[in-house]
Amino acid sequence: TVADPFLFNNLGISYQALGRYEEASQSFLLSHHMIPNLIYPQSLLAKLYLQQGKVAHAKQVAKKVLVCPVKVYSEAANEMKIEMRNLLENKPLDTGLIEEIEY
Repeated sequence: TVADPFLFNNLGISYQALGRYEEASQSFLLSHHMIPNLIYPQSLLAKLYLQQGKVAHAKQVAKKVLVCPVKVYSEAANEMKIEMRNLLENKPLDTGLIEEIEY
């Protein structure tokens, strides 16, 4: 069996880029349930909800990220917490989407 949450994060990001939002959501949730203390999959899920216009859902997940204790400090974890705080304060944030490039 596959038990790598990072694989599911990457799968979710790929689904999101393809517009397959339900599958992206499920991938992020699977990753989160594997290691609940990781804030990365929850951050990805909040951004996905925001992209879909599901602001209330995005804010609900953002609140969970902010109360989740960080076991090992990293700049990435700090940035994710700042992003989630910005989301709650209705400040614009990078959704992590790759814009289509026209040639």
